[in-house]
Amino acid sequence: MLFRIFDRLTVDQADSRDAASDAELTAAIAASLSSGKGTARFCPLLAARFETDTRAQRVHHLRRMIWLGVLVSNVYNLSGFITLPHYAWLNLCLRVLLLTPVAIGLSAMVDNVKDKFREGLCAIGMIGTTGIPMLLFFLSSDPLAPFTTGEIMLCVLYANTTMPLRFPWACIVSATVLVALAACVCSKPELGWGLSAAIMLNMMTTVIYSLAANYRIERSERRDYLLTLRETLRVSSLTADNTALTQLSTTDALTGLSNRRFLEDRTNAFDHAIVQGRHMAVIIVDVDHFKTYNDFYGHRAGDECLRQLAAVFRQNRRDETDVTVRYGGEEFVVVLQDRSTAEAMIVAERLRLSVQILALPHENRSDGVPRVSISLGVAGTDLCTGLALSALIESADTALYQAKSAGRNRVQHATGSTSAMQTKLETRLDSGTLPASVSRPAPVIGRRRTEEWIEG
Repeated sequence: MLFRIFDRLTVDQADSRDAASDAELTAAIAASLSSGKGTARFCPLLAARFETDTRAQRVHHLRRMIWLGVLVSNVYNLSGFITLPHYAWLNLCLRVLLLTPVAIGLSAMVDNVKDKFREGLCAIGMIGTTGIPMLLFFLSSDPLAPFTTGEIMLCVLYANTTMPLRFPWACIVSATVLVALAACVCSKPELGWGLSAAIMLNMMTTVIYSLAANYRIERSERRDYLLTLRETLRVSSLTADNTALTQLSTTDALTGLSNRRFLEDRTNAFDHAIVQGRHMAVIIVDVDHFKTYNDFYGHRAGDECLRQLAAVFRQNRRDETDVTVRYGGEEFVVVLQDRSTAEAMIVAERLRLSVQILALPHENRSDGVPRVSISLGVAGTDLCTGLALSALIESADTALYQAKSAGRNRVQHATGSTSAMQTKLETRLDSGTLPASVSRPAPVIGRRRTEEWIEG
C-alpha cells in the first residue's frame, strides 16, 4: 500500500498540490509527527492533501470491501433457515431485495461525493446492514434466535477492521449498534439475565477490541503517509535545487545563453547523432575588434554589447534544437542539427546581417568601420571529415580564422568560400546604396527577406 501511495505522490504531485507551498506542508508534517495526536487526525491542510493523494486508493478499497460484505451477507441467508425458520424468507428478501441493491448504489456513489459524505454513507450502510439481523432477533422467538447476535458482532468487526471505517465513524456505528442491541435484549425477558448478560458482554468486547484495532490501523496509515509525504517533498525539493544548480552551472550569467560546459555535457549526444548519419553544422562567431571596443567604451558597455548580440542570436534560432553557446569572451558557437553546410551558411549570413542592421556604434576600429560587426566560420558534416563535434568546431574555427584574415565582417566555410549573398552586400556597401533599414535594429531576418534586403 505504501508503494502505491508513494507512486501516486510522485506522479501526481503537481496536480494534488493545493495553494499551500511545500514549506507549509513540511511544517505541518513536522507538527503532526511531533504532537503524536496529529497522526490520528490531521490539520485541514494535511487532511486536504491526504484526501487528494489517497482518494482513488480509498475508493477502490471501499468498493472491494462493499462487494465482499454483500457476498458474505447473502451467505447468511442459508443460516437463516436454521436459526430463524419462521423468518427465513423475510431474511432472504431483506438481504437480496433491499441490502444488495443499496450496496450496489453505495459502491457507485463513493467516487462521486466528498470524503466526509463518503465515509458517512459507508457508516450509514453498516448501521443498515446490522439492522437486518437486529430486526430478526427482535421479532423472532425461535430458540436459536440468540445466535443471530453473532452476526451483529461480525458486522461491527467487519466495519471497524475489514472495511475499515474512519475512527470517528467507527465509534458512531459501534455505539449505535451497542445501544440498539441493548434495547433488543431488554425487550426480550425470555432470554434470562444470564444469556442477556453474555450477549452484551460479547458485544462490548467486540466493540472495544475492534475500535482499538481500528484506531491503530488508522494511526499507522496516517503516520506512514506523513513519512512518505515528507520524503517525497524532500526529494522534490532536492530535485528542484539540483535542476536550478544545473541550469545555473550551464548558463552564461552575462548573456543568458548556454555556456561552454553545456556544450561539453552534450558532446556525446551530438557525436552519436553524427555517427547515426544526421547532418550537423557548427558556426563559430567572433566579434570584430572587441578588445578595442572595450578599451574605447569601457567594460560595462562591452557587456551590454554582448547582451544585445546574444539577443540577436537567440531570436534567430529556428527552434530548441539549435544550440547557441557563449564559448568564451566575445566568441559564440551555434550548433545546427539536421542542417547542411549550405543551410548553415544561410543562417550565418542572417546572423551577420542582423548584427549589421542592429548598427551598434564602434568608433575605435582600426579598419574605419563605424559599427560592430561579426566574423563567422562554418563547418558541416557533409563537407568536413571527422565524425565528432570537436572536429566540426576545429574546422569552423579554421574557417573563422580565414574570415578574419580576409578582412572580417564575413562568413567563411571550411573549404574557404565566401557566401554569394555577402558578395552582393559588399558590392552595395562599396557603392553607398545601403537601405535605410540599416540604421534601425531588426535582428530577425529570414532568407527571403535577407535576399530582398541585399537586392534593394
